[in-house]
Amino acid sequence: MKTKAYALLVALLSAASVHAGTFLVMNATITSVYSTNDNTPAFAIAVAGGSGPCANSTNIAFPQSAAPDADTLKRAYATALLAFSTGAHISIYNYFDATCTNASYIAIYN
Repeated sequence: MKTKAYALLVALLSAASVHAGTFLVMNATITSVYSTNDNTPAFAIAVAGGSGPCANSTNIAFPQSAAPDADTLKRAYATALLAFSTGAHISIYNYFDATCTNASYIAIYN
């Protein structure tokens, strides 16, 4: 009985931690905005400075598949354009893993 309970607990904990996201970059500035990424339904940006696995990256992609819906992707693109045009600092989050190819969230701040 103890073995079955332990196995169930391990299965539940494993299922709960399938997706582990991370901040890809924090406190960076956008140096370029690309309206598409390899001709896919995505946009991409390049950043300078910051910290995180994608700091000083030339290509952080925001694919539509990483966003909850198309409107979320549009808001992220608008936020990226605003940050680029004003020189504001940004942070970017990936809800799935730590790669620079599945960004979804972008925050802008002074």
